[in-house]
Amino acid sequence: MSPAVPGLETFETSPSHSFLIEHPSGRKLVFDLGIRKDYQNYAKKIVEYLPTTNYTINVTRNVADILQESGVDLKEIEAVVWSHWHWEYVQSFFCGRMH
Repeated sequence: MSPAVPGLETFETSPSHSFLIEHPSGRKLVFDLGIRKDYQNYAKKIVEYLPTTNYTINVTRNVADILQESGVDLKEIEAVVWSHWHWEYVQSFFCGRMH
């Protein structure tokens, strides 16, 4: 991006957020997925790209893990909405737990 902004050459942190949206009817969806904890298992092109970014990736739990730990049954999630296409949003939501 340009022009460069002094002091913003790098960002110390840049969180990746996900949101569980629940309708009063009980219907549930997830908005964005964030970075998966096993990011080394993304597609080969993404795995090759990551070292070129100088990112320090620190993910301890997948969205599916967080939902389950919070008592949300993954079978209740009707859809995942991606706000935009970035490598970090494209993950297996169910992480092998469901197909």
